[in-house]
Amino acid sequence: MSPGRLLPFKVVPTADLTAARWLTERLFDGGPPPAVSSVVPLGYDAYVEVPLDGNGGGPEPVEGVRATLAHYTGDDERCYWAMWVGWPQMRAWASEPTVSIPDGFALVLFREQFADTEWVRSVTSGDETLWWPESRRWVQARPVDSDALYIACDRAVADSLLESGCAGAHLVDPSAPMLSDEY
Repeated sequence: MSPGRLLPFKVVPTADLTAARWLTERLFDGGPPPAVSSVVPLGYDAYVEVPLDGNGGGPEPVEGVRATLAHYTGDDERCYWAMWVGWPQMRAWASEPTVSIPDGFALVLFREQFADTEWVRSVTSGDETLWWPESRRWVQARPVDSDALYIACDRAVADSLLESGCAGAHLVDPSAPMLSDEY
């Protein structure tokens, strides 16, 4: 059965991986523990870490970050979502072409308009590994082995994220180790 038949709408991966090449070329491939720059690319003004637990009863961190990023992304802007092939919901696309990132993670790439975010999230269960708009103003990563979201962005986006009410959101150096129970 094709993946399109499993879903009430058609979200399919793109075989053209060109849109992810710039990103994979700017990720740091260093040793353990993995650095923030192994999941979000170098070259941005600011890097924000948002812990995924301990939000003190505030809004869900993923939703808060997504709402803030929406202010800097037009509904008609094309966005890219890259999902780790190891997630159970990705079995339907196991044979698709993949993008590789440090640590050997293979990702399937999707391309949809920002307005279709909820459609893509229903496929990814909100577990997208990487997400960015065509403008590249920001890149959000939710690493498989991490307990935080990471956003590489310009300073205006970073300031908004820090003021968004996501408990624990703070600036981080791209060379800092990722927050994880694994390391």
